[in-house]
Amino acid sequence: MNDKEGPMDGTIAILRANTPDQLRELYTWLSAEPELRGLLRLAEASPPPGALGGAVESVQVLLGAPVAVVVGGVVAWLRYRTSDVRIKVRATESATEVELNAHRLSSLDSAGIKALTEQITLTLAQERQNRE
Repeated sequence: MNDKEGPMDGTIAILRANTPDQLRELYTWLSAEPELRGLLRLAEASPPPGALGGAVESVQVLLGAPVAVVVGGVVAWLRYRTSDVRIKVRATESATEVELNAHRLSSLDSAGIKALTEQITLTLAQERQNRE
């Protein structure tokens, strides 16, 4: 599945990272939240000819996922990263994309984290309202 082809039915957001391994780690972290179980999906790129499978290219957040839990989970996961990890959060039906950086988060105080979290939450909440 390539989200550039258009939004997948029921998907409200696409999460991207620097590497497929980081996406798997983020997916595992978010899946531990009881409120998100069954509302996340790993999307793979189409495999090249002769390959057994494609590389993970995104984590899809499905309609019904509590936006605050998704955003809080992404921010919490990033705060525990020691390398320069970047996560892009994009609402599926808009051009709005927010990029989060582990180094930037580590330099923010609690007011800065709260403002950033609210910005992302608002973006995703608007997307969810548009889809419902």
